[in-house]
Amino acid sequence: MGNRSFLYVMPANNDCQGTQIAEANNNFPTLWQLLLANGLASEAITDQRVFGDANTDNLAADAEAAMDRLKQLAEKISTHPRLHEQPLLTLQFEALLTHLREEIDSIKAETSGAVIFSANLDELSWLESKSPEEFIEGCQLECNQRWQQISNAITSDRYADLDEALGLQEYGQGFETWHAWAWSFGFSGIDHDYFSMADKPQELPFSEFKPAPKDWENHLEGEYERFAENGQWGIRRHNEQTGLIEVVLKPEWEGISWATTGGVWLERDGLFAYARLQPSEITLAFEPQLDEVWNFFEGEDLCGAHCAIVRQGDLQGILNADGTWLLPPSVDELWGFANGYAPFRSGTQFGFINHEGKIVIPAIHDDVSSFSPSGLAPFWKKSRVGLMNTSGSIILPPAYEEIEWREDVRGFSLVSEGKTGLANAAGEIWISPQYDEIKVLLTRCQLAARLGNLWGMLDWRGVAITPIRFHDIETRYFDDMGFEDEPFSLLAPYHKQCIVRIEKQSGLIDANGEILIPIQYDAIESLMPQTMTMATQRQTYQQHLAIVIQRGARRRKLRGVYDIDSQQEIIPCVWHYLLDSQFDDQHWGFLVGMDVPKADRDRLGDVRTGILSAKGEEIFPPEYAWIGKAISINGDGWLTAMLRKSIYETWSTGKPLQAVPNESGEYVWLYLDGRVEKHIDYLHNCFSETGDLNVALELGRAYRDGTGVDVDAMLARHWLWKATGAIEKSSSPSLWKKIAKTLKASSGNPDRTPSPEESPYPRHPSAMYELALLLQSDLGGPEQADTAREWLRFALQHGGATDGNILTELGYLLSEGIGGKEDRIEGKSYYEKAIQYNASVAMHNLGLAYQYGRGVEIDLPMALDYFRQAERTGDESCAFHTGTVLMEEAFELTGNARRKKYSEAAYAFSKIIHKNIEHSESACFSYAKICLDPETKEYNPRLAEETLLLAANLDDIACITSLIEDIYGNPESPLKHPEQQAYWEERKATLLAEMNP
Repeated sequence: MGNRSFLYVMPANNDCQGTQIAEANNNFPTLWQLLLANGLASEAITDQRVFGDANTDNLAADAEAAMDRLKQLAEKISTHPRLHEQPLLTLQFEALLTHLREEIDSIKAETSGAVIFSANLDELSWLESKSPEEFIEGCQLECNQRWQQISNAITSDRYADLDEALGLQEYGQGFETWHAWAWSFGFSGIDHDYFSMADKPQELPFSEFKPAPKDWENHLEGEYERFAENGQWGIRRHNEQTGLIEVVLKPEWEGISWATTGGVWLERDGLFAYARLQPSEITLAFEPQLDEVWNFFEGEDLCGAHCAIVRQGDLQGILNADGTWLLPPSVDELWGFANGYAPFRSGTQFGFINHEGKIVIPAIHDDVSSFSPSGLAPFWKKSRVGLMNTSGSIILPPAYEEIEWREDVRGFSLVSEGKTGLANAAGEIWISPQYDEIKVLLTRCQLAARLGNLWGMLDWRGVAITPIRFHDIETRYFDDMGFEDEPFSLLAPYHKQCIVRIEKQSGLIDANGEILIPIQYDAIESLMPQTMTMATQRQTYQQHLAIVIQRGARRRKLRGVYDIDSQQEIIPCVWHYLLDSQFDDQHWGFLVGMDVPKADRDRLGDVRTGILSAKGEEIFPPEYAWIGKAISINGDGWLTAMLRKSIYETWSTGKPLQAVPNESGEYVWLYLDGRVEKHIDYLHNCFSETGDLNVALELGRAYRDGTGVDVDAMLARHWLWKATGAIEKSSSPSLWKKIAKTLKASSGNPDRTPSPEESPYPRHPSAMYELALLLQSDLGGPEQADTAREWLRFALQHGGATDGNILTELGYLLSEGIGGKEDRIEGKSYYEKAIQYNASVAMHNLGLAYQYGRGVEIDLPMALDYFRQAERTGDESCAFHTGTVLMEEAFELTGNARRKKYSEAAYAFSKIIHKNIEHSESACFSYAKICLDPETKEYNPRLAEETLLLAANLDDIACITSLIEDIYGNPESPLKHPEQQAYWEERKATLLAEMNP
C-alpha cells in the first residue's frame, strides 16, 4: 500500500465539510506542491490516519491563489515549442482547471468564507526522522521552492527549465511514459475518472468526457448482466458454451440491482419486485409491491441463510433469498440479526425475533441493543439500561447510564453516575464503576484506569498495581530485528512492559509497576531484545535494550540506548540515527549517525556514520558517509534492514566492510577488530590471495585515476593488461618497470604493451576496453593506437560483442583512421551495433556523420533522430547538436514554419546553457543568435545579453565577440553601451594575446 497522502478542497473556516480530491502514494506530487505553495500549517484531517498518526498538521493554501498559479502554468504549456509532439498535454491541463474550479465552486456554495486546498501528508512523515513541526516546515519549503522554479521558468521563457521543474524532461517520448509521469506529477491521483489510472492522455475535452461503464457495474452474477435500452433496463445471459447472448428479461424496468446470490431487485413505478436467477432462467418471485428494500445479510446463526429487511407501506418484514417470507411485513421497524436475534419496534416499544421469524421477547422495552456473543442484550427502562438474556430474564437491573459490549475484555462496560466499570460475559460485576475510563493494556493481564487526567495500572482482576499518577500509559512490546534467519530469531520477548508519561517525560515500568527506565526521557522509541548464540560456548543469552530519546535544538530527536537489565544508559542521547545490528555470532552493536550541517552536505554527504559496540564503546568514529553498502543510515526501513543483514553476512565470514569517509570520499575497508585498511592495500592483498581479474581491473583504475594513491600511468597500464587475463612472464608483481623488461613486443621496445595473445585462462573484455583507451595516449608508455585496435577486436571475440563501449570505441578508431587505415563504412557498422546496447556516444557519432556527411549522405532528419536518442540515453551535451540541426532545417524554411523550427532549436540550446558540460558555451552563442533575430518568436535582446554573459564570463571568445558586435557595439541595438564595448574588446585582446603569445 505504501505511504499515502490526501488532498482536500475545503472551507478555510471549517463551516462545512470538505472534499477529498486526490490521493498519492510514496510521493509528494509536483501538482500538489504548486497548489500548496505559500501555504501554512493548518488543522489536521485525521479521517485517513487509520494505520498510525505522527501528529503532523495539514499543509493548506488559498485555493484561488493556487488556481492562478496553475493557470499560469497551463498557459505556458500551451506555447511550448515542442507541444506538437505531445499535443494532448494542454487538454489535460484544461480539464484539470475545469474540474478543480467545479470543486471549489461547490464548496463556495456552502460557505461564505475563503476556500483552501489542504493536504494530509502524515504518512510521508514516517519516511523521515523529523519532528512534526520540522516535517511540515520542510514541505512548505519544498512547495515554495518548486513554485519559484516554475515561476522563474515561466517569466524567463525557459521551457527546458520548466520541463525540469515538472519532472518531464522529454515531451516527445510518446505515451509509453505517460503513466509514470502522470503519477509523479499528480494527474493520475485526481479523484475523477478523466484522470485516474490513465495509460495515455485523454483525447476528449473534459466537457465531452463520459466515464465508460465498468464491467463489474453491470455484471450481476454468473452469466447474467443487466443492460439498458431506451432508458429501460433488462437482463441478458452470455451462454459460455454457445457464445450466444440471450435476453432473459425484457428492458422494461426503471432499475435493476443485485440483491444476493441468486437474486435481483427490479424497480418499476417506485415499487420493487424480487426475481430469482436460475442457472438457465429468471423467475419472478412477486410483482412490484415493496416500497423500500435493504441489502441481504447472512450469518452463522442464520444457518447460512440470506435474508433482507423490506418495507411494504408503513410496515417492515424480512424476506428470504428464495422469495418467501421469514417475517411478513408486520412491525414498524427492524434491525439486522446479531448472534441469532434481531431487534424490532412496534409502536414505541422494542423486542426481539429469532432466526425463525418468531417473536421471542415481546415489544415491552423502551429500547434495546443487539445481543452480545455471550447471549446478553442491553435493554432500557425509563432512560436506564440493564442486561437480559435470550428468554427476557433480567440479569442486571436497569440501573446504569450506559452498558456496552467490549470485545477487548469479552465483557461489558458499565457507566453509573459518570463512572466506568466492567461486568463479565455473564453479567457479573467485575470492576465496580469508579473510574473515568478503563482500557486494556494486555489482554487477560493488564488494564489501565483513568481518573481525571491521570492513569494507573490494574491487574486483570481490577486490583491496583500502581497509583493513579501517570499522564499516559501504553503497552510496548520488544521487537525482533526483522529477519527470519536463525541468528536474528526472537527467543523470549518481554510482553508486559508499559511506557508511562508524567508531564512530558517518559519511562518504562514492568507488570508489577516497578520502574525499568527512569521517567526522564522525552520518548521511548523502541524496545529490542538482542539474542546472541556464543559459538565458542554454545550458550544463548539475551540483553533487553530500549532506544530512548531526548529533544535537542528545534525539538530534533536525539537517540540513545538504555540497558534495562543493568539499569543504565549505555549510549547517551546524542545521535540523530541509531540502528542495532548483529556483527557476527559473537558480537553485536549499533550503527549511529549524525546529520551533516546543510552548508557542508555537498562536500561531506548527508550523514556522518559510525559504529559502536554493544556496550556503547566506539569501534569506528562517526566519520563515514556510509558503511557496508551505499545506503544511508537515514534511509527507509527495508533499506536499513538490507544494510544490517549485509553487515552480519560480511563480518561473520571475517571479511571487512567497505566504507567511504566523509572527508576524503575514497574507499576504505573496516575490520570488526577496529582496523582500517586503505582501498589500494586491500586490492593488492585481494589480488595476491585470489588472482581475481576484477581486482586487477580495480587496481588499474585506481592507478589511472589516482583513487587512494598517486596517479601512476605505467602501473595503470600494467594492471589493466594483467586484468585482461594475459599471461605474465614474470613472477614478480612489484613494479611495472621490472615486469616491462620481460615483455617482448614486436617493436622490440620493452615499454610497449604487448598485443593480445590467446591463452587458456579467463579473459576480461572490460579490461581490454580500458587498456585500449589508455594505449591511445602516451601516458605510462608510448602511444599505441594500433595495439588499441587489436585489443578492441580481441575483446569482441572474447565476451565483449554486446558491450556498447567496446563497439563504439572500435567504430571511432576505424572512422577517424586512428591506429590504422580509415574505414568509415566499417566504423559505421560498429556504431549501429553499439546503438542496440544504448551506447549514447555511438548515437552522437552517427548523428554527426549524418549531419556533415561523413561516410554517408547528409540526412538532417536522421541526424536529429540520433542526437535525440543520445539525449534520452543520458548525453545532455547532444542538446547542442540537436539545436544546430534544427537551425540548419530552419534555414530552408520560411514564415511560421521557420519560426517554429527556431523555437525548437532555442528549446534545445536552453537545456544546457546553465550547465557546466561540453558545448554549453556554444549553446549560449547559438541561443543568443536566435534571441537577436527579430523574425523569431524568441526575439529578446536583453535575454540574448544575459545568455552571452554566461559564457563570456568563462572567457568564451565567440560570445565575447557577439557581445561586442551585436549587443554593445551595434548602433541599432537597444542595449548599445560604449563603455561595455570597450571593456569586452580589451578583455578579448588580452585573451587572444594569452592564447597566441
